[in-house]
Amino acid sequence: MFLVFACKDLGMNNQPHSDFSLQSRVSTIQLGTHRVDYFAPKKVAKDTPILVMHDGGNLLLSRDQTWNGQNWGIVDSLEAGLVSADLQPVVVGVYTGEGTSRYNELAPRSIVDVFDEAFSMIPAGVVLESTVSLANEYQDFLAFTVLPEIAKLLQIELDPSRTAIGGSSMGGLASIFGMARNPEVFGTALSFSTHWPFGKSRAVELLIDALPESGSHRLWLDSGNTELDAEYPPFHYEAVDRLQSRGWVRDRDFEARLYAGTGHQEKYWAARWPDAANWWLSASPR
Repeated sequence: MFLVFACKDLGMNNQPHSDFSLQSRVSTIQLGTHRVDYFAPKKVAKDTPILVMHDGGNLLLSRDQTWNGQNWGIVDSLEAGLVSADLQPVVVGVYTGEGTSRYNELAPRSIVDVFDEAFSMIPAGVVLESTVSLANEYQDFLAFTVLPEIAKLLQIELDPSRTAIGGSSMGGLASIFGMARNPEVFGTALSFSTHWPFGKSRAVELLIDALPESGSHRLWLDSGNTELDAEYPPFHYEAVDRLQSRGWVRDRDFEARLYAGTGHQEKYWAARWPDAANWWLSASPR
């Protein structure tokens, strides 16, 4: 499994190295302008699952190194056995590229092209130098640069049935968009606290309708109902209805959960992440 993140330029050395500022068994490489962290379990086989996620800084870094003292608890949960699987996944975190913002990379191009006000739907206080979507280039970078490089380093054979993409908020939108854009690479998308207000009902329509036909791919959707997540439930249920209208079958093709009393922070995603990972990894190979 891979997770993808973005961060400052560390140079062009693509050989993995130990970084004592990260938790055990997390390595860092530099690919172009993106820093990439990845967690490799003790046992890695050619058919080890891979999850790629966005917004790397709070995924694999220890809590004392993150901007808000929170992280996703991914390494801790895997080492504690909260994710049950014969093969633990590789988790890759890709940081935002130098010279851009996460919104430019994560904002789905399909939404930006048809919804002029989309960038006005980002959280208050965020000031962007540009409202250009770089999502197509970013998604292809994940699928055709990051994944092959990590797979080569760890001697994993890539297959969409065990390769997923995931993220929260704008990263939730980006994960659905990424699977729709490169369905031959990503067989599953894990979308936490999806920021549907970026395009509203039109975003639901555009992203859900772009997904492959039912039976071949899988999608996890979740939402809280406090903080920024308080805006999400109506669109969350619209997405469920639209998936079902396209013939997607709940539990087999998708899962959608509302975590009442939770909101828009890493501590909440950390609590939901094992549920999503177990749902993904429990699927029978197709």
